[in-house]
Amino acid sequence: MLYSSGGCTTRQTGDERVPQLIDGAYVVSFESSLGAFGGGTVMIEGHRISGGDIGYFYEGQLEEQGDDVVGHVKVTQHDKTMESVFGDIEQFEIDLKGRVIHGRGIFKGAVAGFPMFQLTVRLDLHEDEGSKT
Repeated sequence: MLYSSGGCTTRQTGDERVPQLIDGAYVVSFESSLGAFGGGTVMIEGHRISGGDIGYFYEGQLEEQGDDVVGHVKVTQHDKTMESVFGDIEQFEIDLKGRVIHGRGIFKGAVAGFPMFQLTVRLDLHEDEGSKT
């Protein structure tokens, strides 16, 4: 069973509630089926995800489907001298599916319309050192 409180949705497992999506800043790393890798940052707010890296902006939506989180992200080049993990592509869209538990997530996906271009994405919630007690 899913419970939602603001931007945090939890999954009921017995007496334990496990967080799925938590609003905040995430460090993202990814690797393509072509062996290229990269990283950047994203913000998750509600079910909206946005962010970028040195060459690309990311913008999309995430939603819970049972224990999984699925997403659709549009990737747009902002620095024409940089290549994506799939080569020199100005814009593409990615469909993702994975799990997020306690601020950490792993997703598998592919470029929409090009299933041979696959991607593994990892998310790690950034915790502000100043807010820890």
